[in-house]
Amino acid sequence: MNTNKIFKESVILIITAMFLFTSIAVTANTSNQTEPSCLSSTISQSPSNVKPINLSSKDVLWDNGLPDGKDGLSCWYATGYDRIIVDDFTVSGSDPWQVTGGTYRIVTLGGGTPQVIDGVNVYFFESTGPCQPAMTEYAFVQPSFSASLTGNWYFDRPEILVEVVFDQPIELAATGEWWVCFQTVTTDNSFWLTVKHNINCSVFCDMPDLGYPRWTWGYNVWLDYFDVAYTLTGFTGQVAVPDLECNGQLAWEDVVPGDTVEGTFEVSNAGEAGSLLDWEISEVPDWGTNWTFNPDGGVGLTPEDGAVIVTVSVEAPPEEETEYSGEIVIVNSENPADSCTISVSLVTPYSCSQSTLLMQLLQLLFARFPVLALIFG
Repeated sequence: MNTNKIFKESVILIITAMFLFTSIAVTANTSNQTEPSCLSSTISQSPSNVKPINLSSKDVLWDNGLPDGKDGLSCWYATGYDRIIVDDFTVSGSDPWQVTGGTYRIVTLGGGTPQVIDGVNVYFFESTGPCQPAMTEYAFVQPSFSASLTGNWYFDRPEILVEVVFDQPIELAATGEWWVCFQTVTTDNSFWLTVKHNINCSVFCDMPDLGYPRWTWGYNVWLDYFDVAYTLTGFTGQVAVPDLECNGQLAWEDVVPGDTVEGTFEVSNAGEAGSLLDWEISEVPDWGTNWTFNPDGGVGLTPEDGAVIVTVSVEAPPEEETEYSGEIVIVNSENPADSCTISVSLVTPYSCSQSTLLMQLLQLLFARFPVLALIFG
């Protein structure tokens, strides 16, 4: 048999095998124990009922568009799986971006409903060069989230819209190229739905379970270019800065040992208008038992809210004839250097001891019999 003919036939067999393997991967054939990395359709699946997002135009910092129904890329976290896919966006303008949340759209391998989502991990990465995400994240957030069915179906699976909200804004000060990943925490392989009309650098991935190190270019994995469907929400400019302020003091006198006493003090935000203060009790005196505070902390306190009245109670120490002092320390949860103190004092009374009774008796005797006073001096 001709050697060239054998070589050509071998090449054809290898290419055919590679094609079959790729087809299995992108169509999510679950007979393979390896979790698929991509869902794919040969035709675009246009949505029939796009769920509106209740955001005003000023809230949207970046809108990467709606899914085109062509592909979904596996981006999820579960035991044994930590797949991260990043897509690029551009920070523009002279003011920094304050990202407060965003949205993304997924389907799951098992066709699950929103209840299969246990959490969301959000990563932000800077660029170290054109189309080069940094190896270490700039910020990592585990936000609060809500998920709902949109009524759309892709790859015979229901589309889930996930909306996330950050407790504190993520400030992106540098203009230019940035990268984001919305990673679903779930036991059901989650696929981030893609778009094809905003492609710049395409996506990069980190899929250690499949042998793709950080950052492997998506084209080298799927032989195609992708962007993904997501939005970033927030505002531009500087974040208003809160300032923790406390007022009051606690002074208890003639407290019977073991009794419970109460008092109050005030916590307020004396910072810039519109600023949000999260605060908590950080330290209490090392004497007394069962220190309780109502409330013992708060979130989102604005200057416009006014002061919060905190009620304090503590059980007095068992020792008599003792003076105690100390401080209650309150801190800004987001900036521990911003703190304030409330001074505390407590005094237990002198007991009526046997020696005191004896002295009182002698004083009565001296008053009745003055000669005794002369004798005892």
